[in-house]
Amino acid sequence: MGPEKAFGGNELKSWFTAKGDAAAKGKQPWIAVEFPHDVPVQRVTLLSNGEPPWQIGSTIQVGRLELLGNDGQVLFFRGRRVRRRAGRHGSRPQQPIPGVRTICFTSLRDDGEKNPYDDVAIGEILVE
Repeated sequence: MGPEKAFGGNELKSWFTAKGDAAAKGKQPWIAVEFPHDVPVQRVTLLSNGEPPWQIGSTIQVGRLELLGNDGQVLFFRGRRVRRRAGRHGSRPQQPIPGVRTICFTSLRDDGEKNPYDDVAIGEILVE
């Protein structure tokens, strides 16, 4: 499924990595969203895969979140601390981060070896 599935507003349609593209397989799959202009970001939440029948076995457990400015500079970085809780990954900076142009999330530990496609998925990315 294409990356637009992670932003479609439907938690039952997910973005899946390519076959074999999982941290469990030694890769670092990532997804990014680029905004056409600078935006302030106060929270990023990633919902776990909810697409039937693949809800189990394609879950991201730990990831890295980066908020980047227009010229690629890192405005906010959350390394191995973006962990899954109750089907969600989330990060909220202490204060809103202005001037964000790109949000990038990378899987660092996942269940990609637990399905026949060796992939992982994200149900939805929510940006506030």
